[in-house]
Amino acid sequence: MKKKTIEHLLRIAVCTSLLLPVTGCGEEASGRGSIADSTRKEEDNTKENEPTPTEEAIPTEPMVDGDGTIQQAPEEFDLYTELSEWSFYFSSGAGGWGTELFFDTDGSFHGDFHDSEMGSTGPGYEYGTVYVCNFTGKCDRYEEIEDGIYRLHIADLVYEPEGKEEIEDEIRYIYSTPYGLENTEELIVYLPGVPLAQIEDGYMDWIGHTHFNQYVGTNFDWYEDYPEKLPFAGIYNPADDGYGFSGSPDCDHNKMCLQNMAKLPGVHNVELTIYDDGTYYCEDRDDLGYIAIKNVCIPLDDTYPKEYDDLEGLVTKCIEAIPGEDTPESLYAPDDDYMDFSLSYISGTPIRYAFWHTGSNEDERWCGAVFHFDYYFDADGNTSNGYAQIYMFSVDSDGEIVSNEFMDEYLHSLAYIGSFEGLSSESSESADHWVAVEVKGGDGKGGILADEVVWINGDDIDTLKEYGIDPDDVCNDYAIGGADGDFQSYALSPDCPIYFRFTDNIFERYQSYDQFCETMEDYGYERLFYLLLDADDKVVAMYEPYTP
Repeated sequence: MKKKTIEHLLRIAVCTSLLLPVTGCGEEASGRGSIADSTRKEEDNTKENEPTPTEEAIPTEPMVDGDGTIQQAPEEFDLYTELSEWSFYFSSGAGGWGTELFFDTDGSFHGDFHDSEMGSTGPGYEYGTVYVCNFTGKCDRYEEIEDGIYRLHIADLVYEPEGKEEIEDEIRYIYSTPYGLENTEELIVYLPGVPLAQIEDGYMDWIGHTHFNQYVGTNFDWYEDYPEKLPFAGIYNPADDGYGFSGSPDCDHNKMCLQNMAKLPGVHNVELTIYDDGTYYCEDRDDLGYIAIKNVCIPLDDTYPKEYDDLEGLVTKCIEAIPGEDTPESLYAPDDDYMDFSLSYISGTPIRYAFWHTGSNEDERWCGAVFHFDYYFDADGNTSNGYAQIYMFSVDSDGEIVSNEFMDEYLHSLAYIGSFEGLSSESSESADHWVAVEVKGGDGKGGILADEVVWINGDDIDTLKEYGIDPDDVCNDYAIGGADGDFQSYALSPDCPIYFRFTDNIFERYQSYDQFCETMEDYGYERLFYLLLDADDKVVAMYEPYTP
């Protein structure tokens, strides 16, 4: 049988109501390239080479030029080859129907459509009715419309005549048409990384609600979580009202990456390596050693525990497997008595948040990470190898500007992308100090209106009295002092990240400036924020702290 991801099999077998983009599929992972002393960013639009397997999976080094930029031998792009590395699926996410589509490197394709109606029974078919269509076809040419978007021409499409019936194992099979590929001689291909703003509405009408909307929370509320760019390959049939196929990687190397859409003030990239199996290692740090960030993808083999059997064991083993000059024990290894997990989504993909600390006293560091695990089925239906994408931070508890609370929020600007662009969180900005403020909203000039205040712990009696606050009036062990209604204008850096802790949509904690202004206008009252400021008092990051 053709190998597929767990999700891909489930949506065929039980027709789940939620389709999620997945990463990777294929044979057992082969060797990876070794880490080179590479630094800074890789060239855009490079294509990873196939790994060179050996009996002992000895890695090969990536090619690195003089300034550390990763280079690879130029390859002429071939759309058919790219499409052959994905399996495509078309469904509404509800009901028992779907269309699968697979390409070969010569432009030929094949697939099937199925629609189950188990309630439609009759003599000889007591187990219901299934509409089916097995089809083959051939594309004869393609052309690029714009960057990452292609028009694919269908020369041939063959399938059984519509309406033909047969009964087998007490199920009636009725031959149908290849739903999603009808009434057209051309298809539009979207490669990973295409901005959603450039994608046809007809495609997003299908893909949006199946991939970028989630039922989450204790009340299973419906939330949107759209990325800026398409994280997978897609195929759009513009005929009629439009039909949208989403792609799942179907090859032996990783095709998906985590990217932080916000850049972190004060950190710079110290190492960036792309391996020939599509895994990667990216490390960012600040100059004082307070902050360390690793954005990595590692291969998983059968020595790793499975996510739902031993999540903490899996996370710990992944951390220990991450390369770099720091040993896990000194920087990232979680203490045995504390690790907190939560389940969420990024760009429609299920992920695990994990938080823990390591060390104590002056050596204490707070850590947080996002983990996404991909497992595959082998030909016998057993889980096989896969990949883990991990974005992890470690922050010194003595850091006076960037706190662990801010870094927790920083994980909420992660997105999935289908390229190696933007793996680093390096920023040209730096934070010099911070202040607490009550924010009214935007100032109409690209900045914010804020009144500087002071956070006072409930047991700090002297400071409470200094600001005229009766200790008996303190609730939840804190008070805010110093608010005088004198709202000043603060300028924001062009890339200033803004984080809300409390929002109506849990996937909108990270917001653009325009979103921030709309949110503040909707709420209609001041909200407490911490501002990270550079030496010129320009805001380089801001976040809403936790308030009980």
